[in-house]
Amino acid sequence: MDLNIDDRWLYCPKKNKDAEKRIFIFPHAGGTAQGYKKWAEVLFERNNVEVCIVQLPGRAERMHEEHVVHMPSLVNGLLESIQHFLDKPYICFGHSLGCLVCFELMKEIRSKSLRMAELMILSAKRAPHLPRQYDKISSQSKLDLVRTLKTFDGTPSFILDDDDLLNILLPIMRNDFLLDESYIYNDSESLDIPLMILGADKDLLASQSELLAWEKHTLNKFNYKIYSGSHFYIFEHEDEILNLMSEVINENHI
Repeated sequence: MDLNIDDRWLYCPKKNKDAEKRIFIFPHAGGTAQGYKKWAEVLFERNNVEVCIVQLPGRAERMHEEHVVHMPSLVNGLLESIQHFLDKPYICFGHSLGCLVCFELMKEIRSKSLRMAELMILSAKRAPHLPRQYDKISSQSKLDLVRTLKTFDGTPSFILDDDDLLNILLPIMRNDFLLDESYIYNDSESLDIPLMILGADKDLLASQSELLAWEKHTLNKFNYKIYSGSHFYIFEHEDEILNLMSEVINENHI
């Protein structure tokens, strides 16, 4: 089956060699690149862009690859691929765990003197220098982990009620949570990239104050927007988020 995979790390559903700009999407814990395919298609139709979605090891067509639970190792692998896609101006969108991956990738890109993002849109993740406010999830029992996922309200009930599907999902979730839990923030100079922070008013994993603390990490413009909803508000407000992304593209932020 042709999934239009450019390589292991990037899924670009609508290839556009004439695109003036590129968007990179960094999915949430447990997420796949294919889960954001609709976003890629909508943004492609509305704007002259190419959208590439990050695909981490251990899921989808990379199911048989070993999970990477060490952020520097993951970023190094991703950079090896994504550096070939930095020939055009680009923005980044990350949700939850994807924010950390995006943030650390930008720091590594800066260290290599490669083209930086023109804008980062980061969603539903506390600022990286802040301590985690919840217990470790990666080591929870199966029953407790399923209960936790239900509280996040981001996994369809038909998956949580199906043992066969859970046997596929839970190892992915555990390893992604371990990637997040083992993350060590190393203080460094703030990024000179405009930063837009998005969040939800009922998100138990990222309070408004934790979201606003991201301002510390940019030397450039900072703004934020809070939506109604919980941790996966982006799918409840999908049209609004896509409209927002189209607006920032067309306002020549990039």
